[in-house]
Amino acid sequence: MEDKMTDASAADEKVLLQQLQKGDHEAFEILYHSYSKVLYWHLDKMVKDADLAEELLQELFIKVWHSRAKIQPDLPFVNFLYVVAKQLSIDHYRRLARRSRVFEYLGQRQSEAVETTEKDVMGNEARKLLDEAIAALPLQRRKAFELCKIEGKSYKEAAEIMGVSPFTIQNHVAKATHSVKEYVVNRQTPPSAEMLALFLAAMLYL
Repeated sequence: MEDKMTDASAADEKVLLQQLQKGDHEAFEILYHSYSKVLYWHLDKMVKDADLAEELLQELFIKVWHSRAKIQPDLPFVNFLYVVAKQLSIDHYRRLARRSRVFEYLGQRQSEAVETTEKDVMGNEARKLLDEAIAALPLQRRKAFELCKIEGKSYKEAAEIMGVSPFTIQNHVAKATHSVKEYVVNRQTPPSAEMLALFLAAMLYL
């Protein structure tokens, strides 16, 4: 783009979307700054958590970038963004529901006649398994995972520490989470049902 624009309202959005389809980073930045505030407000209203809304906002625009070839420039872009935002909030509540079911299962298991020492051993082994899976991650991916999932930092905070964009952090964390789960599934000695439940609970808690 020869003339740098700072607001999509001052340009032809259709042109911006066409440029976005071709991988134009500047067009992407213009669209991000044009819609990020209203989308943040929309997400915060749905999930009722400011930090989570910020993370979902970053995830939303990562999805926009990855699916840019599917965007239809002739259709209102804001409608597309709201659909993605709604799906992200639905996915969030589904994850909460899955977490609730895992902990309900663990509560049922604890109510059975299982010795406390045995449960402690399984819990320690599950944590050890998680530590092993994290240690096996590539350096940058591991650092992003530890900052966000263990230290509780937001994507934005982790991005500032690592000197990369929040989009890069979200991508690292998503891939790290997948790798950690794959590490457990592909072990030579598969974990027991109880161990797997404890491991999943640890993952969900993180």
